[in-house]
Amino acid sequence: MWADTPAAHFVSDYVDVDGLKYPTRRSVFTLKPDGTLDRDFNAVTIELSDYALF
Repeated sequence: MWADTPAAHFVSDYVDVDGLKYPTRRSVFTLKPDGTLDRDFNAVTIELSDYALF
């Protein structure tokens, strides 16, 4: 089951929007059975842009 898979979430590539820092990239990697990071399997990468404060 995918939802029960242990994973590590990483955010990076921050931008400054009116003095607040926001990440533009989020990557999710699965964890191996021993709890170590499996860098060979990047489950999800999300790239964000056009932040705006209202």
